[in-house]
Amino acid sequence: MRTSTDLPSPPIETRKDGSGGGSGWVELVTAKDDIDAHLVSGLLTSAGIDSMHVHDVRSPVWLYGGADPYSPVRVMVQRLYVDDARIVLAEQALEAPAYRPRSPDPMPSPASRSALWLTTAITVGAILGGLILLQLTRPMIPCQLPVLCGVPAQD
Repeated sequence: MRTSTDLPSPPIETRKDGSGGGSGWVELVTAKDDIDAHLVSGLLTSAGIDSMHVHDVRSPVWLYGGADPYSPVRVMVQRLYVDDARIVLAEQALEAPAYRPRSPDPMPSPASRSALWLTTAITVGAILGGLILLQLTRPMIPCQLPVLCGVPAQD
């Protein structure tokens, strides 16, 4: 006599993108790195919403002792609190100051930089050339450039 009943397994809940199971946790955002994930998680925790992190396993985690702190991190929340978590993030985004890109510092253009180098090279060349000519034309004058004289400079 049989005392058990064979019931089929319940259907597995899947997300809209076709992945995941019925764990009740869904992805809220993908943070750039571990620091950003902790900031989002702290914001959600202060609002009373539980969250957890899932690190990207495609990076070489064995180099970092189990988790790469610079790899993308998925921040997961319970399915029941997804809308609340999105509202918390939206409110934070509205309260944050607007992004203003810094004006770039005025840097010399490559043409003016090249002109500066050319001018410097010509000036140094003219000074050294003048010293060499002066040394060659007036041998009685003490050495102007000790490197060209071949004798140590006299003090």
